[in-house]
Amino acid sequence: MKNQHSLIPLMIIFVIFLIFTSFAQKPQIDKVQQTKFIEQKANYYQKLYTTEQQITTNQDDYDVIYYSLDLTPDPTTSILSGQVEIIAEVLSTSLDRMELNFWDGMMISEIISSDSPEEQLSYTHSSDLLSIDLDSVYAQGEEIRVVIAYHGQPQYSVDNSFRFDTYSILTKTNLVIRGVTFHVLYISQFKY
Repeated sequence: MKNQHSLIPLMIIFVIFLIFTSFAQKPQIDKVQQTKFIEQKANYYQKLYTTEQQITTNQDDYDVIYYSLDLTPDPTTSILSGQVEIIAEVLSTSLDRMELNFWDGMMISEIISSDSPEEQLSYTHSSDLLSIDLDSVYAQGEEIRVVIAYHGQPQYSVDNSFRFDTYSILTKTNLVIRGVTFHVLYISQFKY
């Protein structure tokens, strides 16, 4: 009798285990979609790797020491507006231009120097490269402070780091951001 009572907790655990495992379902996977997703993911990471390997000589002339990112999503239009402030230290003997990897799909509204915000800086933006003409020639060890305002529709990315998404019965739209990933905007000049 004593042995039977000691088996009751084990039997209860076993029954609970059976109940929960009987409801487990294997997810249905569409093989075509899975293959397409794997190919997209491989292409995305190859492009990301290639972008990181294409650091210009100018990007070696400074060290970014601070990023401030301010984002404003508009769920009705799927437009993302943002502003990034960058503080960098000059590593070369002098620097009058700053190059950043910046996706062409995002339109630049304005670029200013934090030191003189009333003056807009001139720039060129093509082939995912943003080249900014600085307000003066900076010497080695000096800090550059630049603010870039931009807007656009984020490109779909396989890793879902940026996307507008629909959820719930009310079909609310939400901007999904996984971590602070500057690769979405292709501002990828990081020095460690």
